[in-house]
Amino acid sequence: MEKGEPEAYSDQNFAGMLTRAGAKLDVFGVYGLLYGLLAAPELIMPSEYIKIIFGDEDGFSSKEEATTAISSLLFVLDALAKWKPEKEPLYYPDITYPETKDGLKARANDSLSLINGVVSGLDLGKTAESDFTVSGIKAMDDLAKLQAMLTAFVESFDKDQSEPEFDYAGALELMEKMEGMVAGSL
Repeated sequence: MEKGEPEAYSDQNFAGMLTRAGAKLDVFGVYGLLYGLLAAPELIMPSEYIKIIFGDEDGFSSKEEATTAISSLLFVLDALAKWKPEKEPLYYPDITYPETKDGLKARANDSLSLINGVVSGLDLGKTAESDFTVSGIKAMDDLAKLQAMLTAFVESFDKDQSEPEFDYAGALELMEKMEGMVAGSL
């Protein structure tokens, strides 16, 4: 995210705040939840989704940290609400991954977290199948297929421990295609 970004905001910092606060969702889950809420037919008050993200426990070390985390959350919500999918690429958390097998596995898990967040946001916003257009139903079917593909992709990393030569470039290409499919379904 770049346009109107506050100086202190970065997805990496926001991810750290979520972790330190003991949030139930990671930064990808938060993005997904917010995408789902924005697409849902019912307006959900922040007090409801803040509980989903942070739970009932106050895990912040200070009032300042809590204020910064909530400000960051609202910044992300505002940016996603202004997103123009027909003109702009999907806003995805800007996280850097190591160029390793573990980095690809983390990236795939993050994409799964984003998809799961979208579904949670749609559920929270009381989205029914009748709320979707034909293309919306196809997009949800595509997301379900992508969940299965990403899950298999992650599981393949655990099974291939004995493989001496890992095709990082090939796996990265596959991961980028799947991310593009996720973006196309939102």
